[in-house]
Amino acid sequence: MTEKLKIFHGLTSMPFSKMINTNSLFESKTLKESIARLEMALDIEDLVTITGSSGTGKSVILRRFADSLDTSTHPSVYITAERYKIGELTKQILHGLKINPPFHGYAAVRAFKLEIEKRYREKNAKPVIIIDEAQELPPETLLSLKNLTNYEMDSKSKLLIILSGHNELDATLGMTRFESLLRRIRIRYRVYPLSLEETGRYIVHQLSTCGCRKPIFADESIAKIFTLTQGNISQINNMAMQALILSASEDQPIVGPMIIEKVIGGI
Repeated sequence: MTEKLKIFHGLTSMPFSKMINTNSLFESKTLKESIARLEMALDIEDLVTITGSSGTGKSVILRRFADSLDTSTHPSVYITAERYKIGELTKQILHGLKINPPFHGYAAVRAFKLEIEKRYREKNAKPVIIIDEAQELPPETLLSLKNLTNYEMDSKSKLLIILSGHNELDATLGMTRFESLLRRIRIRYRVYPLSLEETGRYIVHQLSTCGCRKPIFADESIAKIFTLTQGNISQINNMAMQALILSASEDQPIVGPMIIEKVIGGI
């Protein structure tokens, strides 16, 4: 079916995939603004948050940013958060930095801080630690992140930790007990879904990136997709892909509103 779909719609590869090269990402307003803030944080901050609803493209933003880094000065580590204690989390980070961590958690924290100091001193390097699904971290671990970023009596920024998570992360950090941690996070960005206009450009961009040189989705279909997904990228990808498959199976070169109606009935 994959080859039939590609031939039918004149595609060289499959669109609406999370595997798209970060250099080919759709340049939405949210993507541009979030990357700009992360680049600013890289120079002057040690903690930053990126939050948003599931499916709005947070992971894609993080991938784009990580791929843009010079690994000699800004090696990056990506971790999907679980109910880690600070020692366990630090061990995961050390593994990502290609360092064999000590067994005990407190020793791992010390080894981590020494490694950060060494990289800064010898290479002027500032590692970037990306913690995705950060809302899953226990409160005690979140509070302990301050200690991981404290160097030379808190006068130097030698590490950047990016906390990415659902909107509930913002709510958690807004609690009184996290006041001191929140004061350290001067750059915070909320990722929003695509607008109607962006949804149309996103669908066209996805198709053209994959070799399509002709319009496939009718304007009415794009409007219906936006209404149903409210600009959620993950949901757009799913619905648009199902529509392409159905249109190819029915020998319909244009994805009209009836195709979308059938997709809705089958989801």
